[in-house]
Amino acid sequence: LVREQLAPFVDLGAGRITLTGPALTVSAHAAQAIGLVLHELATNATKHGALSVPAGRLQLSWRFEGAGEAKMLHIDWHEQGGPAVSPPKQTGFGHVVLEQMITTTLGGSVDIDYRGDGLRLKLSVPAARLEEDTPSAHPAG
Repeated sequence: LVREQLAPFVDLGAGRITLTGPALTVSAHAAQAIGLVLHELATNATKHGALSVPAGRLQLSWRFEGAGEAKMLHIDWHEQGGPAVSPPKQTGFGHVVLEQMITTTLGGSVDIDYRGDGLRLKLSVPAARLEEDTPSAHPAG
């Protein structure tokens, strides 16, 4: 999923992107939500962020923490070497997509850090939500 979402934006074999994380299986519902988020992040990185310049780099990692009902998937997106980063003056459609896919669709959270040296974003999703095939299993909110 990660490779398919990033491949249209940059040559994955060129060393600009580092992917780290365990193999995992997710439902079609979770794959769609996470895929849309990765696509949005890659689009922004290509237009405005680290992937918009030859020296830019992206580190993308994911890991599980906790156990049982408290088990969470954490996805870390870290851009480096791109143009200076600052918070947007207003949020656009892409930001809404990102927030909705993680918070409403998957019951997770999004933490965005607009560091001057590169965007850092952390997505946290309950592991149980990765296995659900339908969005109706948990109401929004």
